[in-house]
Amino acid sequence: MAGRGHRTISINCNVILISGEEDVPAPSCTVCREILDLHQPEIDRPDRFLATCGNCGAWHLLEQPEAGDHAYLARLPDLPELLQADRRTGIRRPRAQSG
Repeated sequence: MAGRGHRTISINCNVILISGEEDVPAPSCTVCREILDLHQPEIDRPDRFLATCGNCGAWHLLEQPEAGDHAYLARLPDLPELLQADRRTGIRRPRAQSG
């Protein structure tokens, strides 16, 4: 999606490895530790979920390899984190062209 008027910023992302002996246990929020609500936006990707926290509002990506006994949980950045990463780049935003 990068193109004219767009630029890329970098953010850090911590990923948690969730392991279980048979089935991966219900994942908990990396912010407040509440159990996450799982959503499957891509029906053809049964190993990939959007996990949201009803308590603090944090969003996570949860992926479980096929026939795996573990899953990867990554918290997605929220707007304040994106704005902070944007400020760290020190690059000014492109100005909108006037008329």
